[in-house]
Formats: sequence, C-alpha cells, structure tokens
Amino acid sequence: MTKNTSANQRGADLTLSYTRIVERYATFFPRPETRLRFFNSTIAKQVARQSKIQKSLVRFTFIERTPVYRWIMESMLHRSIIEELNQILPESREERKKLLAGTKIPFSAKLFFWAYQVRYAFYGLGLATVALLLVGMYFGVIWSGQRLNQYLAAKYGGTGNGTAGVITTNIAKYLPGYNPDKVWRVDLKEDYELYSNGARIHLEFETDNHPRNYVLYSNDNPRIQLKMPVQHEPIGIIYHTTEGELVDFKPDNNESLQRHSHGTLSWVKQQKSYNYLIDRFGQIYRIVRDEQAADHAGHSIWSDDKYTYVSLNESFIGVSFDTRQDAQEDQLTEAQIVSGRNLTAILRSKYNIRDENCTTHGLVSISPVKMLIAYHNDWIHDFPFEAMGVSDKYPIPPPSVAKYGCGWDDEIMAKVGGTLWAGVNTGQDQFKKFADSSDVSVGNLRQEMKELYQAQLETARNLRDKNAGASSPEPSSDGVQAKSKTGTSGQNSGR
Repeated sequence: MTKNTSANQRGADLTLSYTRIVERYATFFPRPETRLRFFNSTIAKQVARQSKIQKSLVRFTFIERTPVYRWIMESMLHRSIIEELNQILPESREERKKLLAGTKIPFSAKLFFWAYQVRYAFYGLGLATVALLLVGMYFGVIWSGQRLNQYLAAKYGGTGNGTAGVITTNIAKYLPGYNPDKVWRVDLKEDYELYSNGARIHLEFETDNHPRNYVLYSNDNPRIQLKMPVQHEPIGIIYHTTEGELVDFKPDNNESLQRHSHGTLSWVKQQKSYNYLIDRFGQIYRIVRDEQAADHAGHSIWSDDKYTYVSLNESFIGVSFDTRQDAQEDQLTEAQIVSGRNLTAILRSKYNIRDENCTTHGLVSISPVKMLIAYHNDWIHDFPFEAMGVSDKYPIPPPSVAKYGCGWDDEIMAKVGGTLWAGVNTGQDQFKKFADSSDVSVGNLRQEMKELYQAQLETARNLRDKNAGASSPEPSSDGVQAKSKTGTSGQNSGR
C-alpha cells in the first residue's frame, strides 16, 4: 500500500467516524431539513479544519498516524457540533437538557462545550494574567536597577551626594588600567608634549616658581624628622577645583567657554596656583613645571605607609579641574575625566607616584591656627577616584586627624554640607589610641601636635626661602590662595 493510499484510507476512516458521531446528534431534530442542515454544516466545518491542520503538519505527517491526532480531530468535531447546536437548539436551558439527556456525550465533548460557554471568562483571565506579569516584570526591573545602583555605589565609591559615583561607573570601566610601561613621551614641540596614551599637554601657559624642597617625617610618629637628604622629586598628586564661575557646557556657548578657559589659565599662571589645569574641553595645560612647587596646597598634611608629609606644595603636584565643588550638573565633563586619568598615568609613570599618594585638596587641607580639617573643601566629596585609575581615599583615616588631632566645628560642617567623609571618625579613634599609648590626655597631645606642626611649617618655610630667595611670595595664613578669587578673577580676565 502506497503512502497516498494509506493517507486516503485514514481520511476515509475519520470521515466515516465523523458521520456516525454527527448522525447521533442529528436525531435531536424531528424535521428532516433541519437534520440535513445540521449534518452538512457540521461536516463542512470539520473537513475545513482538518484540511488546515494537515497543511500545517505537511512535514510531520507521522503525527496523523497517532491516537493523539485522532482524539484531537474528534474533539474538534464536537466543538463544531456544539457550535451548530447553539445555533439550532432551543434557547431554554431546560429544553436543551431534555434533548441532551438521552445522548451519550463523551467527556471531552462536554469539556469543550463548557470551555466554549465560558470562553470570555478565560479570555479575561488570560488578559489579567498577562497584565499582572507585565506589571511584575516592570517593578522587578525597577527593583533590580535600584539594587544594582546600590551595589555599584557601594563598590565604586559613591561617598557623597553628587554625581561622581555615576560618572565613575559609566566611564571608568571602559578605560585602560594603569600600566607605567605603556606611558611615555612621544613628541616634544615648542607648545605641547604628546604622550603614548593620547594625552597632549599644552605649554603656552607654562611658568617658573621655586624648586621643590621638603623633608620626611616618620609615619609611625610624625614628631620624628627622618635623617634623610632634602627631597626634590614630587611624591604625590593633589586634585583641585578652580571654583570659578561656570559657563553652561553646551554648543551655543563655545566662544564663552573658550574665553572663560583662557581667562582662568591667565590668572592661574599669574598666581602660580597649580602645576596643571584641565579645562572643560579636557585640554591639559602645564602651568608650573613639575620640578617646581606650585602654590596649591597651602597648610596641609598627608601620609602613606612610609612617611608623613607637611606643606604639600613642596612634595605634591597640583592638578586642578576647571569646575566648582557645588556644581549640580557637569561637575566634570567626560573629556575632563579622560584627560584627568591620562595625566594621572603620565605623572605616576614619570615619578613613580604611588596610588596611596593620589588624593584631593579637601582631604589634606587644614587651618593651622585652630587645627581644623577641611579649610579648603574642594573635592571633600564626590571625587571620581576610580575614573582617575586610583583607589578611593574617602574611607582612609586622614593623618591630619589620626596623627595630629585636627578636629572640626559647626562652620566647617556647614561648609561641607553637614557630612564629613567616611575616614574622619576612624581617624579620631586612632588619635585617641595615640594619646593612650603616649600616656597623655587627648587635649594635651592635640596641643603638642599643634606646636609640632608649627615647627614643621617653619622648617618647610626655611627650605623654600633658601632656594627661592627673599623675594619669594609668603603664603597667606589661610592656605596660600583664595579659591573663589582664583576662579572669579580668571573668569573676569577672560571677558
């Protein structure tokens, strides 16, 4: 028997089966014409549906030989029967019951009939289920996003109330890691230097100041000055903000942005405020040469795992971004972040600067008269350390607190927005332990460290004057430069 013959035989068998089933229901109708109409309409629907299914199974004809296929076909026939009965049977429920009482209807037919009657309820339930799933997925995505943001903020240093954590997360992961072997000067021209990481350092605003000279103090006990030669190489980097008026960063303001940048650069050069300045377009300008001290850090303290440093103008390179600490939008442009990272890599590679000595002005600045922290508060919060390729310094106990006992008052708290950085409380606990180990009260030790710091400042001043000459400008008592004056004057001179 051929394949087509087998298929035809199966079709004939099914048709015969359909006829017998439909004839059973046709007996409900006493009028011959009604029976004939019911019979023809039902068989026609079933044949059309069977033909449609067979076309969809053209590549899977073996299914037609299975009992499941026969059961499905008979169930669909009962569906057709029920549809015809609904059109012909009396509308009265009682009369329908009487007509159907004497007929043995398969359970599958009853199930199809019941499902057909309540189909709209199923449609509604299905729509409601889909709607609940969509709403659940929506809130699931929102919740997952919030949890992801919390995780990223915790991992990547979202320590303040600003946007630096977002900047870090979105940009830092796409930038290369620190590799000093891959960073070198490629070209030197009269007005710029080009480096292998793509950074171009502009030289048209470069100027001179006095050479670097500083001494080292014991990290374990800063009261001990180490018997080592005077140091001249920069040991770290301090990041600043210019704190000048900001022009909205948008294409319509290109001319104003460039005038502002030129004015700020002219003022910074005049004041010798930083070693480097990065403008809003990410252009890097060297101001005071690396081997010379810029007047950027004023009264300041920092330490690493080897030494303690005071008066960080002499020992740290000052890198400033043209922005404001209180900027609500565009605190740093993407170009500034990329250039800041590149410049950090250049300086670290050139002078073997360690990660732990890359910090911010807000974390090192103090008032020497009252021994209070955060005298200057630029980048006291929200600096994107990871975007610069270095570790977060906010959790580290500041040596100004942990070693010198510096504190804070209501004025400082108001200035920094009511929140100090994370390491301050730990530093305070360490200073108490320092006092206990020295068998002296916290108050007496704090006074002793204040006097020590004054003596260390005098040492730094003598070293500076020895090399710079008597004509060198004396640092102001508030930390060398007034930040707001720097930015505002730069802006005015650029108009």
